[in-house]
Amino acid sequence: MKADERRSEERSKVLLHATVFTRSEPQGVRCGIRDASSHGCMLVSSYANEFPDKVEFHVDGIEQRLFGDVVWRQGKTAGIRFDWHACLKVSDEFADWIELETDEVVRI
Repeated sequence: MKADERRSEERSKVLLHATVFTRSEPQGVRCGIRDASSHGCMLVSSYANEFPDKVEFHVDGIEQRLFGDVVWRQGKTAGIRFDWHACLKVSDEFADWIELETDEVVRI
């Protein structure tokens, strides 16, 4: 882990498309997920600084919506804390997917 790293677990590099839903944008704001761990992800969007502290979002390819807390914002990125396993009642296949090696890229 890098000296300036604050995460308690490593994240896997992914490339996923998602939509964040807010009161001001009920149709959603398209964004990307650039990395993920079993307890969070990094969202990338021009509107990241405008996301509320609690977010509802949908990841393309996953049926149900997810809910998490914004724990940091920096420029066009926001760190979201949530538990993939608890949110999705994860299947073994998804559990394997989220445990990828750090340098793998996943496209859904």
